[in-house]
Amino acid sequence: TSLCENNANTNYSATGSANATTYLWSIYPAAAGNITGTTASATVDWTNTFTGIAKISVIGINACGNSVSSDSLTVTINSLPVKPATPSGSTVLCENNINTTYTTTGSSNATSYSWSVYPSTAGNISGTTTSMTIDWNNTFTGIAKIAVKGVNACGSGVVSDTLDVTVNPLPLKPSTPTGSTVLCQGSAATNYNTAGSTYATAYLWSLSPATAGSISGTSVNSTITWNAAFSGTAKIAVK
Repeated sequence: TSLCENNANTNYSATGSANATTYLWSIYPAAAGNITGTTASATVDWTNTFTGIAKISVIGINACGNSVSSDSLTVTINSLPVKPATPSGSTVLCENNINTTYTTTGSSNATSYSWSVYPSTAGNISGTTTSMTIDWNNTFTGIAKIAVKGVNACGSGVVSDTLDVTVNPLPLKPSTPTGSTVLCQGSAATNYNTAGSTYATAYLWSLSPATAGSISGTSVNSTITWNAAFSGTAKIAVK
């Protein structure tokens, strides 16, 4: 008969022994658990961490002594999966990142794996092997925690230590550039600026049409050198 590691208490019984008034039950090895009962039935309180083969037997007792021991019942205690290694993979990403793969070196006794990400709003996980893929939520930013546990017919093992993944935000939309909006053809270089963008570390300025001139600057300030031959409407933007 087979059980799983950390099994609930289990009852065993014998058909009885003629002339017996009481019974003495035994379990081998003793480390497998504690057996209680003095009738034709007994209960084993299994040791939570025991795995392997246990043998249960019983003898009948009366005032004259003990009977020959019964044949033993062999009980196989199957192992739960052991704690997997901490997942590995990219730990610093950007908002709206492409799908990302994470792996673990595995768990002894596991036949499949159950992956999790916290908070669940960070993305959706797919995969039941030693590797999985996260489809990140396009708007998620912050810390996500990834963990995995092994699974087999006996249940789930201890969950791994978590891998922390930092998902950094993209810059927010900058404010509309400010500066002179009416100029004369052939004007001198003109400065424009923006109030900035949260999370931005640099800025990319653009001028349309490109024939209007050239724009320089990577901060909240920029300078346009106008094409002397240009006249008409130019559009300035920044991100």
